[in-house]
Amino acid sequence: MRTTLALLVSAGAVAAQTITTTPAGFETARGTSSVTYPFSGTMTPVESFRYQEIHTSLVGTPLVNIAAANFRRDESTSTTPTAAARTANIEFKMGHGHRDLFTPDFAANFSAGSSVVFVRKPVNLASWIGPGNGTLEPWSNRLPFDTPFTYNGTDHLIWEVSYDSMAPTGTYNADRVPASGALWTGSSGANLGVGCVATGRTLAFTLATTIFHHVGSRIGRVQANVSNGPANVPVILSVDSVNSNLQVPFLCGTVYAMPTITLPIGTTSSTGASAPFHLTFPFHPGFLTTHLFLQAVSPDPGQAPNFLPIVLSQGEDCLMPALSVANPAAEAYIYHADLNSPFGNGPFFAGSVVCGLEH
Repeated sequence: MRTTLALLVSAGAVAAQTITTTPAGFETARGTSSVTYPFSGTMTPVESFRYQEIHTSLVGTPLVNIAAANFRRDESTSTTPTAAARTANIEFKMGHGHRDLFTPDFAANFSAGSSVVFVRKPVNLASWIGPGNGTLEPWSNRLPFDTPFTYNGTDHLIWEVSYDSMAPTGTYNADRVPASGALWTGSSGANLGVGCVATGRTLAFTLATTIFHHVGSRIGRVQANVSNGPANVPVILSVDSVNSNLQVPFLCGTVYAMPTITLPIGTTSSTGASAPFHLTFPFHPGFLTTHLFLQAVSPDPGQAPNFLPIVLSQGEDCLMPALSVANPAAEAYIYHADLNSPFGNGPFFAGSVVCGLEH
């Protein structure tokens, strides 16, 4: 009898909590869309995922002692056989940041560090096989916080969920609010020539670049990665303001970017590819419509004896795009399936998972 009474009291306490959603305004309204994030576990490597969102819609609405995060399935009236009940080791973080400084860097997006409010532990997630009834679904997955969090209502709110060891995996559609717009204006670099062929490869050593600036001209960013390089070697990015187009007899290729500035951008894998490197820098209006010339260089002892033991990529002519501030999105997200990656894919502005913050 006492146990039953305790459970009833506990259930009543939970029911008495207030839920405020991110994005704001969806406590009693569905998001009208769906997304496989964050609990499907289907990206490579499977069974793990890291997902971070930033929200501006709660500015002016401080939330004291947030005690839990809640998620609900989409309202689709069709059955989703892959959305079975599942378990995963889940962690949940919260913190403050600013959307205008939001980049792929998970940790750096938190302006004063993140708070681990739900310590990583095994969690049972409900079956979302369905079907739904085409209307608002209940909150069926709840993460009760180990440490409450208070949102100051002044900065922008960040929440991040990550997990490993998800089983089973499969499409598991959450309620989502669609959106459009962009905070970043970017353009890909134009190829200059062709890179050398590295030892053990049949295709040329290739550099891929994109240059961005942020709405409001606050920051700029260069993203770069290579493919078909030598295995397990460092990669250096040469940065110059002019196209040198220089033929050097003892080099395997043309020098397009003199090493006016050099940046280490990572190490290649066994397949000769590197993870995306991101350089964020203060923006200046003078950067608009100007060119940067980039080229990757790596050691390659297997080059022909008449060449220095290095390999050059093709050049990249990166033009900083003109300023555009049309329809900036209010919310943004990044994600990555590899929990060891400090950087995520994105930022993206196509919509937000509906998360119910209990306080």
